[in-house]
Amino acid sequence: MSKDAQPAGGSNTEAGIPKADHDAAVATAEKTGRAAGAQEATERLSAAIGAEGVKGDAGRMSAALDLAVKSPGMSGADVAAFVVVNVAAAKPAASADAAAYEKTRLAAAGLAQPGAKDASQDATSRILGNYRASTGAPAKQG
Repeated sequence: MSKDAQPAGGSNTEAGIPKADHDAAVATAEKTGRAAGAQEATERLSAAIGAEGVKGDAGRMSAALDLAVKSPGMSGADVAAFVVVNVAAAKPAASADAAAYEKTRLAAAGLAQPGAKDASQDATSRILGNYRASTGAPAKQG
């Protein structure tokens, strides 16, 4: 029966409930149900992705999200537990990478100091000096 059609008896009530009240109750129930479902889904995904052993590991987080979407019957905790057991953890960065980062960081910090010389400026001056010496071009006055 369509939303606007009257029941076969011609009255505008269903089982003693006015149609307008019935429609309002159905709309309220639908709105409440959708909100509860969205909240439950958010909590489930948060539990799956934010669990210890999954959180912060891109590979495991991706696997947890994929499993949670494909297996809606699993709880967030079950998804996380499955992923931790079956998906290898990402390997931490090698210490050589940390050393290279520290060297780069210190070099950049030195450039930020007042009066620090930029190595690229030294190279530019050297290249221009060599060019002038080899071509006889005069030094730029400025």
